[in-house]
Amino acid sequence: MTEKFETQKLSSLIFTFAGLTLSVTAFLVGSNVGMNLTLSKGILAIIIGNIILALYAGFIGVIGNKTKESSTMISRPVFGTHGQIITSMVIVVFLMGFVAVYSSMLGILINTLLPFIPAYVGNLIFVACICASTIRGFSGMSKLSRVGVPLLGLFVLYGLYQVNLNMGLSAVFTAVPTGTLAFGLIISQVVAVWTSAATFSSDMTRLALNPKHVFITTFTAFGLTSVLEIIGLVLALGTGESDLVKILSSLNMVVPALFIYLLLMWTSGQSLLYSFALAFENIAKVIIKDGREYPFSLRVGVGSIIAFILSAIMTAYGLTSSFNAFLLTIGIAIPSIGGILISHYHIVQRDTSRAFENMVPFRAHAFAAWICGILVAKYVTFGIPALSGMLSAMIIYALLSMALGEKEGSRALGT
Repeated sequence: MTEKFETQKLSSLIFTFAGLTLSVTAFLVGSNVGMNLTLSKGILAIIIGNIILALYAGFIGVIGNKTKESSTMISRPVFGTHGQIITSMVIVVFLMGFVAVYSSMLGILINTLLPFIPAYVGNLIFVACICASTIRGFSGMSKLSRVGVPLLGLFVLYGLYQVNLNMGLSAVFTAVPTGTLAFGLIISQVVAVWTSAATFSSDMTRLALNPKHVFITTFTAFGLTSVLEIIGLVLALGTGESDLVKILSSLNMVVPALFIYLLLMWTSGQSLLYSFALAFENIAKVIIKDGREYPFSLRVGVGSIIAFILSAIMTAYGLTSSFNAFLLTIGIAIPSIGGILISHYHIVQRDTSRAFENMVPFRAHAFAAWICGILVAKYVTFGIPALSGMLSAMIIYALLSMALGEKEGSRALGT
């Protein structure tokens, strides 16, 4: 099974999980909400969206906590010992792809501000930074997040001060948004941004003391994310702008924002690299089959090299934006995986002590449910697409499992 680590304190889990969810994306989500909803409705939409995410991440996180396994390892009893390689590869592409996008964005930003520094140097600096903190395992990531999260809190307070100084907070309460997106669609956007990241919650919550700590962690992390998104909402309403750069420029916040921007990319990037290292171990055991235990540092190093090569290619050929769109497309498939995991461990096979017994090589109906979930998320336009896909996959998997006699207490199909 997966390499075991010591149980972590609740505070360490919260800081590290928050380091993943607190990113530049939260500002962008908040500013988009501010262009479409009033302050009260915008805050409500953000809170509802993040409650959904906290519950989703919590239910998946509890699976990891009970089995003490990573997000890819808990897929083995569900999709099959060989079948899970397909889902793991999708996850690996998503993880390393986003790390590469972060690296490419940073390289381009540094080159734009300091033209004498090649973009590739920025790529290398970013990858080296996340490698340095991730290679020390959970403790290394926790230490960085303990610095990053409080600094972000100071930045938030400074942002509110600037809004009050420049146009007064009263203007925020009376601001009329220019956008026309409906309340439900805004909630959908809030949820969709984080469902893929929430699917990997087991990688961290497996180290929690108990399931209660899992939910405290996810609700605290997404609660802090709500605060960051609400700040983006306030800034957008106060300035009348949805463009983050223009918002920060009008509030004289470009310099501190740049520092926070880099820090947020670092804390998010290290979490993605950490999940890759866990997924790589799972894939290597099935494909290579040499019986070797690959050190965690080696797996982190492999991920770092892949991320740097991808980021250099994206930077050289201007593929950052198009590759980002490709990753978002892949992201449609990931919440459905989470729905199937929830269905298997919370409905079909609740006895986690027997979860890794009699595993089949390939479970066809899990893939059938996965495909259905992807199609629903892609083509059903009403409601919250990512959530609809996840719920569809969860229900279909449970029904198929019951029809095939795989409800708890029965033997796995084909064993």
